[in-house]
Amino acid sequence: MGKIENALNNFGLSPNFTLEQLNKLYEEKKKIIYVDFENHSIEFDKKGKLYYDYQILNVYYRLKKLLYGFDTEKKEISTVFSDINVFYKNRNNNYYFDNFCILLKYELNSLDMEIETARTGEDIENVFNQFMLNIKSQTAELIDGILNKRENHSDTHFVKKVILEKAEKDFSIRDVLLRTYYLFTGEEKLVTTDFKEKLEMYDHSSEEYRKGAKYFSQMYLAKNYDETKKIYEVASNELFPKNKKIR
Repeated sequence: MGKIENALNNFGLSPNFTLEQLNKLYEEKKKIIYVDFENHSIEFDKKGKLYYDYQILNVYYRLKKLLYGFDTEKKEISTVFSDINVFYKNRNNNYYFDNFCILLKYELNSLDMEIETARTGEDIENVFNQFMLNIKSQTAELIDGILNKRENHSDTHFVKKVILEKAEKDFSIRDVLLRTYYLFTGEEKLVTTDFKEKLEMYDHSSEEYRKGAKYFSQMYLAKNYDETKKIYEVASNELFPKNKKIR
């Protein structure tokens, strides 16, 4: 906690800062040349300290996003219908979900220890990048374990790829768990089955397929099912008009 507080003070930020604010301040502070007038020299160590604090706050921000709405102790998603938590704790899914939670806690503890001993901003950056790779791998295994239980799981690989896209930026465990639940229960069948099957009529190297993949991503990022359906309708009208010859 001390490292975070020091970094916040150094950047003049509150704990609820945005990534835009952090990056803007970092770019401004990078331009400052720190001079030791007594010894007539440039204090390069202050540049290193700036990057160190920047990475501390970057990790702090991304961990808040990662764990938002997810209780690692209770292994529950907050502010959702109880059916969703029951779904992950039932006999069929508990093995995959429980294993994911155990590995998540292990990775978080390891990250904490690694950051405590990190000497430079580069050390912190490398440690966190490896942490996120591990989390993405564990999440992929969870998605596979859950979705492969469906009767029709031919699109699991495609769906998993889209779910994990968000891991490149603001990855949220809560978001992944909700999305996986909705895909499994069929509330987003238009996305997972109908649209994917139609899209497969195009060659994967075609412009139409690339457009379809972008539409699929927009559906994934939609706030609710109604918004998803609207995007689906627009995409279908553009890519799959009646009587259009696909190949």
